[in-house]
Order: sequence, then structure tokens, then C-alpha cells
Amino acid sequence: MKLGIGNRPEGATLDHPFDGMIDELRVYDRSLSGSEVNNLTTTEAYRQLPVTFTSFQATPAFSGVELYWTVEDQRDNAGFAMERATGNEGVFTEVGFVAAHAHGDYSYTDYAAPEDATLYYRLRQVDHDGSAMYSSLVTVAPQQRNELTVFPNPASTSLTVSGSGAYAILDGFGRRVASGTVVGQERIAVADLPTGTYTLMVNQQVTRFVKQ
Repeated sequence: MKLGIGNRPEGATLDHPFDGMIDELRVYDRSLSGSEVNNLTTTEAYRQLPVTFTSFQATPAFSGVELYWTVEDQRDNAGFAMERATGNEGVFTEVGFVAAHAHGDYSYTDYAAPEDATLYYRLRQVDHDGSAMYSSLVTVAPQQRNELTVFPNPASTSLTVSGSGAYAILDGFGRRVASGTVVGQERIAVADLPTGTYTLMVNQQVTRFVKQ
């Protein structure tokens, strides 16, 4: 595609009017006034785009609900406000705030999460200039609160298990490679396990996780 900017910009040629990267292209159906043109070059006009959410999940636990999310391009990011609504109310309220840090992986535990209602969570990402944007919604149903859950998944060094009782970890061939007991929510070391998919059994409940 050949694109001419203005009236023969300096250095342009007839056969190649423009050669470079375009960050933003705006098309107007009228001529702009002088003040409108000046506004296009203000700091606000070229403000860094909001962060990019690459994942967001809510995992029920015996001690609340664990929220995990990852983002990219967070140069102007000040932090995230976690907001929760219930199926009965439908009104979001802020339950916590996590300040931005250099890495793009975040987590938060909502210890006050109600146990008898469907919960909806969203993240309100706030920039240093006060502007904000919202993530998509994630849902936690009441029946999920009593299910066996593990996180993170995939795991590299440890696996947090929400459940109670004796546990066993089986490899892809059904061989027991680890065992022990968990109460409520505990971490299980998996750093020594070879890369692969494993089965975790806790009191007749079964789930799978990936060791990376």
C-alpha cells in the first residue's frame, strides 16, 4: 500500500510517497481546523495504549477465591482494582487493589467472597494519569467452591492445592510419584518432577495438572 502524508512530504517520491511504521491512522470526512490539527499532536493524543490482558481466571479455594491474571505492555500501568458482584445484586464493588510491578503476572485472594452466590469478577486497570479500562468478566459458581482445585496450572516449582485429605500424584503411566496430606489450602513441591501431565487424587477427587 502506498500512502501520501499531506502534500508531498519532504523526502517523498511519486513512486514511493511513504515508507515507515504507522502507529495510528485517523480518517476524517472533512478538513480539520488549525486547533484540531494541533490537538492531534498533544501528549494525550499519543498516550500509551492500555495494557493488554493475556489471561484472567478465578479459582475457588477453601479460604476464598484466587484471582490470577497476566498482562503485557504495562508501561503506564499504576495497578489493578479487583471488583466483585453477586448474581443477586449485579452491582460491582471494589474488594482490593494490587500495585503494578515489573513482571506481568498478578494474583489476589478474595478472602471475603460469599459462599452461597454466583460471583462475578472483573479488573479495573488504572494508569498513572487516572484513566482506566476493564477486563472481561470471570464467574465462580457456588458448587465450584467445594471442588478440588489446583493452581497455577501449568506449574513449575510448586502446586497450590485446595482440598483436604491424603493425596497422591500419578504420572502418565499411573505410577505414584508423590504422596502426602493436605488440609484446606497447601503447597505441594513439584520442582523435581519431570516435565509432563500428572494426575492429582485427593479423597476420591481427581484433577490433572501440567508440570513445565
